[in-house]
Amino acid sequence: MVGLSEKQEHDARKAAYARWAKRTPATDEPGEPGEPGEVWMPVPSLPGYDASSLGRVRSAYSILRAYSGTKQGRLYVAPSINGRQRSAAVHRMVCEAFHGPCPSDMECRHLDGDPTNNAPENLRWGTRLENQRDRHIHKTGNAGERNGRAKLSASQAKL
Repeated sequence: MVGLSEKQEHDARKAAYARWAKRTPATDEPGEPGEPGEVWMPVPSLPGYDASSLGRVRSAYSILRAYSGTKQGRLYVAPSINGRQRSAAVHRMVCEAFHGPCPSDMECRHLDGDPTNNAPENLRWGTRLENQRDRHIHKTGNAGERNGRAKLSASQAKL
């Protein structure tokens, strides 16, 4: 966490783990928009926000509209934190809600390589190396002609 001392970060993670341990799955109540069988879990680092099994995020008032924040297609929402709107990655919120708070030195991995698929079964915490290997496996990295400084395409290189 940016801007926190080591003790403050430790305390924040400890509090997030405690909130996550107390979580209870909740399905949509009558009258709320939702899909049949959609399960909502609280996001430990953002009290008052829930993430769903379909990769959506809601507050106590409504479902937040996701927007594409990067060229890679990752989805973001803008939750209000201490009265200010901040950008937050949907995949991290869903992974945190369903798999627990992010361990230190870990990142969220998309197991199928699709950054718009934010279902909990597609997300896992992993190391930076595992995430880089996933990019190679799914061919979503910038190697070869996908590199912005590439001079030749694959077909030109074969000639």
